[in-house]
Amino acid sequence: MRDIRNTSPLVDRRDAEQFAEQIRYALTRRVSELRPNQISGALIAVFARYCEILIERINRAPHKARLTFVNLLGLSPHPPQSAQVPLTFSVNPKCTEVVRIPKGTQVAGPSAHEGGPPVVFETEAELYASPLLLAAIMVRCPRQDRYGDLTSLAGSVTTQERSLFEATTQTVHCLYLGHSQFLSAPCQELHLIVEISEGPTRLMSAQSLQWEVWNGKEWIPVVPEGDETNGLMCSGHLVFRSLPKSLPQSVFHKTTAWLRGRLLTPLVMGNMLTTHIDRITLQIRHRLDTVGVSHAFVNQLPLDLSKECYLFGEKPKFGDVLYLAQPHVLGQAGGRVTVHIELFNPLGGGARGTIREIAPSDDLKIQWDISAGMGWTGLGVSQARRLSENTATGFKDETQALTKSGTVSFLIPRDVDQQSVNGMKAVWVRARILAGDYGKEALYTLRDKGYELKPSTFGPPIATSLSISMESTSDKVQPEFVITSNDSRYENVTSSLQEGSNGFTPFTPMKDDAPALYLGYVAHNKGILRSGYPLNVYFHCDNGLSHDQYLALSRPHSTFVWEYWNGQNWSRLSVVDRTKSFNQREVVQFTIPSDWQAAADSDLDSPLYWIRVQPQDTSLSPQVCCRGVLTHTVMASQTTTLKDELLGITTGIPTQSFRTLRTPVLPGQVLEVCKPVVSGVADRKTGDDKKWVEWKAVDHFRSSTEHDLHYTIDRQTGNIAFGDGKRGAVPPPGLDVRMREYCIGGGSHGNVLAESLVQLRTTIPYVTKALNLVPACGGADSEAIEVFVARALRTLRHHNRAVAYEDYEDLALAASSLVARARCIPSYDLADDPERQHKRSGIVSLIILPRDPSDKPKPDVALITLVQGYLQKLAPAGIDICVVPPRYGPIAVDVDVVVQPEVVPAIVEQAILDDLRRFLHPVTGGPGGQGWQLGEYPASSSLHSRIMKIHGVHHIRQLRFDVPTGHFQVCSGEKHHVHATTRSVVTG
Repeated sequence: MRDIRNTSPLVDRRDAEQFAEQIRYALTRRVSELRPNQISGALIAVFARYCEILIERINRAPHKARLTFVNLLGLSPHPPQSAQVPLTFSVNPKCTEVVRIPKGTQVAGPSAHEGGPPVVFETEAELYASPLLLAAIMVRCPRQDRYGDLTSLAGSVTTQERSLFEATTQTVHCLYLGHSQFLSAPCQELHLIVEISEGPTRLMSAQSLQWEVWNGKEWIPVVPEGDETNGLMCSGHLVFRSLPKSLPQSVFHKTTAWLRGRLLTPLVMGNMLTTHIDRITLQIRHRLDTVGVSHAFVNQLPLDLSKECYLFGEKPKFGDVLYLAQPHVLGQAGGRVTVHIELFNPLGGGARGTIREIAPSDDLKIQWDISAGMGWTGLGVSQARRLSENTATGFKDETQALTKSGTVSFLIPRDVDQQSVNGMKAVWVRARILAGDYGKEALYTLRDKGYELKPSTFGPPIATSLSISMESTSDKVQPEFVITSNDSRYENVTSSLQEGSNGFTPFTPMKDDAPALYLGYVAHNKGILRSGYPLNVYFHCDNGLSHDQYLALSRPHSTFVWEYWNGQNWSRLSVVDRTKSFNQREVVQFTIPSDWQAAADSDLDSPLYWIRVQPQDTSLSPQVCCRGVLTHTVMASQTTTLKDELLGITTGIPTQSFRTLRTPVLPGQVLEVCKPVVSGVADRKTGDDKKWVEWKAVDHFRSSTEHDLHYTIDRQTGNIAFGDGKRGAVPPPGLDVRMREYCIGGGSHGNVLAESLVQLRTTIPYVTKALNLVPACGGADSEAIEVFVARALRTLRHHNRAVAYEDYEDLALAASSLVARARCIPSYDLADDPERQHKRSGIVSLIILPRDPSDKPKPDVALITLVQGYLQKLAPAGIDICVVPPRYGPIAVDVDVVVQPEVVPAIVEQAILDDLRRFLHPVTGGPGGQGWQLGEYPASSSLHSRIMKIHGVHHIRQLRFDVPTGHFQVCSGEKHHVHATTRSVVTG
């Protein structure tokens, strides 16, 4: 049987069964009288098995020889790599002090295998949890007059990525006008009178300003019927008709009814407003069309206005009174009321049957009054056969004392009030006969021949209709409050409208010019700001980097300027940026400044301490994708640190070796050999009476001299070897050798899921828990032996020097075991020219594919930087290395299959989808499970055969897919279409 790790040719390919067959054949030829039985069969089987074992060892001989040859090269397999994860620590809310979380704090999670040891992570640096919490994340783009609220990223990691420097919401520019009386009730007609001294630099349409009122849930738009100001750009009137009432709302600590104007056009360069408002006044005009009179009396008798009626009765006389009431009209002081009267028998209209026309006396006078607080207030006096007016009260009678059809109008006085008339309390208008009459009673007069009857001459006014209309105009008043809002900064400018003030500018553009990210901190539990302590901010920048980010990795990229608000201006903040300008998931650390001040102009209950991040090159708009921003977070790796492990005592013999107790040993160990000191004198640093000297680890002794304190280490076995005195120094006899510090761990089992590291193994005061909000990544097992042998043999060709393009590919694989495949493209800059249109000398591009289970594996920033730096050291001088991810060509398969009658079609469809994703995976897919090469795509026959092997598939009706063109890497498409139908069975 062939060893799967042995790629050498086999010496003998026979197995036990073939040996047994040959033995039986030889026995029948040479011993003809031998008859097969159970005993002979057993002996033949045993002998065949021993022959198979012997052949297996012979077949391994070339492989062992190859391993021996590789060992002579001084190479060893890559050790396992530790997974990394950000750990977020939670502090008791009552704590107001800074909590120190030391380096090496251990947090554990359950094992990936049942019954296995827990997975332990250790923090890589100290963490100081200060009483500050990240409460707001904002982004501002002044050039576009936009902002973005990214507060949802604070304290959590979301599934959807957001751009840290891309604002999507237009900046709010609002003018708030507040008045508790004018705006708190429905208004038929509101006039907004604006006086502007300075005009805009560029004309804009009136539609760029939207007016709104608050309905209790949201701001609803109201459209002015007329806008002489052209969107607050010149003096004039804005007329709002049928304006709904605005419910009270708090704006910048002022609660009242508001009318606000919101700018719809961005304040960007070339579209800038410089409007300066001197005065703003409000005026209400109310118009009520003709309505019927609600109540009417003649003296004590009610009138039925639904038909013709006598306004003063059938026989009017001195002192008779007509009372009229309409609560919707007569109660509004300052309004002009018009009473519309249509008479059945007007003067000059002639008799209508038995009804005479109105017959007023020459001295007829009617007094018009309105109810007031101190009784009745006179409006005017009407006289027959003339137009009566009173300019003081606005009284005008076109009916000529109710003798003609027409109108009676007047202004409602300020002291209007309700009175009780015939037991009904309301605002009343009365018409009282002050003098004269509408005819006489019948009477007898003495004549020469006796008494003569003089008939009655009554011609009383009879109304066919009686209605009232009203129009009121209030005095011009200033708003009670005027507040501007620009870029979330509110300003109360009410005092700017007073006499002698200079007015105000309602809309102002954003300050600064470059896009900026703002981090707002709030003092937790009103804790004191502890200056001088470091503060960590973890940015979960997404692995799916954009083209610009890969270009930035291959070129000197723009850095960012960090600043803090000191109460007066922005001051420079010194930071340690491990994210490499937001290009990888890491921590940014800065020291809390002593003059850091909170800004009070915030919508939050507590003032915020702001930090601003801007690109150093203000002309750039960085493309940074992020899924979370965490505080109280530090990076941790899946390691266990062991300290002060005594390995043994030196003998002075060349090539002496020791071995660590735990394996595998990760890079970064510290090995020391003691050196005797003067008796009684202790080391000042450690207090030990021995002086320890650190030795240096090397890959081999070929470059070492007899005086070099070098050693080699096999990280898999933990074996440590010293030199022979010619190649590497030999430690003197009788000295202690110890590992002052080394780490063990690593492996793919360290790639734990999110929120799985919950067990805090180190007790720290005020720290309640630790948690990983994101999955751990980067863990890899030790290099497989077959991969190591292949890499070691390739070393014979390139000797760790990148000359030919195959050398770059081999060395990329040697840089990290996370690199699954590499492809070298010389003379092209794939970061800047992905289509390969322009050749360039002195540049080499390398496409790397990482070992990643995702459908489209892409290298992260750490892997790109590692490979690029490794190759740059081994490449000739003057060669630029460009490392980029592959360009994926998704393949979407459309397949129609027929399944067996007893099989559920949905299950078969899901099985086909899962198999397509596995088969098309760039790293682990392909016919042999070795992935796909760049530009390689599957054949229809291979897809057909795989689908046919799935349980339940009877036959395939249709199979098709599109093949991408150009230089691409095959991957599974997101929209496979699989349709399965059940095979029909014909029964006879």
